[in-house]
Amino acid sequence: IQEKIQDNATNADNIDSALTDDEAVAKTSTVHFAAMGDMLAHDTIIANAKTDSGYNFQKFFTNIRPSYQSADVVFCNQEGLSAGEKWGISGYPSFNAPTQFSEDLQDGAGCNLINLANNHMGDKGTDAINVTLDVWSKLNPLGISGANKSADDQKKISYFSKNGIKFSFLAFADFNNNASTPSYAVNIYHDTALVESLVTEARANSDVVIVSMH
Repeated sequence: IQEKIQDNATNADNIDSALTDDEAVAKTSTVHFAAMGDMLAHDTIIANAKTDSGYNFQKFFTNIRPSYQSADVVFCNQEGLSAGEKWGISGYPSFNAPTQFSEDLQDGAGCNLINLANNHMGDKGTDAINVTLDVWSKLNPLGISGANKSADDQKKISYFSKNGIKFSFLAFADFNNNASTPSYAVNIYHDTALVESLVTEARANSDVVIVSMH
């Protein structure tokens, strides 16, 4: 009987130790998050980024990158398209940057959580939105949200995990400058049914919900 009591006591200690370890992991699982303002490719920015062989936007972030170098997640709002030459490179009032703009936001600024829900996303039409989405999809950031190729795509939520924590990412804009684009092209937060549906699903399937409201 004494041996059985001792075995039970040992098992209880092991369970307590396991719980303590799990609790310790829960308490020390952290994610460092950084967020930036609008990445807006005005004509002057594009002109300054021009090189003999293309564009270099990375240089604009050299001095600030060290201040958030340790961030696991870097949120950026790409304010406007990056559909390239076919749709005309232009700044205000109809923004479209070179595809290099997105690449340099990732490599130079470290952007890996990308908001595309903003009023300038529709400036050059639906096809340019689709190209911009393709550019970012090839770069494979942690998450992209806010612009869509179809109504079905609009229902999809961007999920990612960091350090054992599961995140969902949603993005909405106040309005879209181009009313001729389909309603699904840019998520609008006045569409309360859309917002409620996506947020409800995101809450049920992630530990943390990140929402961008532009």
